[in-house]
Amino acid sequence: MTDKTAIRKFIREKKAALSPQMIAACSAAVAERIAAQPFYREAPVLYAYLAYNEELRTDALIRRAWADGKRVAVPKVLSPGEMEFYCISSLDAVAPGYCGIPEPPGPPAPAADDDNILLLMPGLAYDRAHHRIGYGGGFYDRYIARARARGARILTVAPAYDFQILGSIPAEAHDLPADVIVTADELLRRP
Repeated sequence: MTDKTAIRKFIREKKAALSPQMIAACSAAVAERIAAQPFYREAPVLYAYLAYNEELRTDALIRRAWADGKRVAVPKVLSPGEMEFYCISSLDAVAPGYCGIPEPPGPPAPAADDDNILLLMPGLAYDRAHHRIGYGGGFYDRYIARARARGARILTVAPAYDFQILGSIPAEAHDLPADVIVTADELLRRP
């Protein structure tokens, strides 16, 4: 497949067929694999997406990060195409927001602006060259580019189901690749 629209449709159909038990099992395996990595242990802060629909769940890794003494920030959409990350101290501090995706409600507190960030980046499809197809809004590409422009060091980690890794996918200049892709069965790190 070489068309982003066709790839998005294919992956959405595969994800929709997952049982809640399969989502939970894969989420737990991926969270354990991430937590076992030096990049996780050394990170002072975790910027994590909050799972929506059939995405791999991040709540167990978020709770572990708090237990490990890390700060946690999650995204909030502020306007079309613009999001920021805000620190939270409880998963009770989120509610459905943009497109029903969980995010911090109400007027946001000061945005998180860390210099050394481990960022969990959602996506629909990846390839072994670490190209990524997101959901089409460009929120993460723009946020990461903006944060890196101000000097932040960001390691992007893409939790994924095994079926989300395809042979190759189309990539455009503005599509930022994932530094690390983690599935239940493997960890792919960019050289």
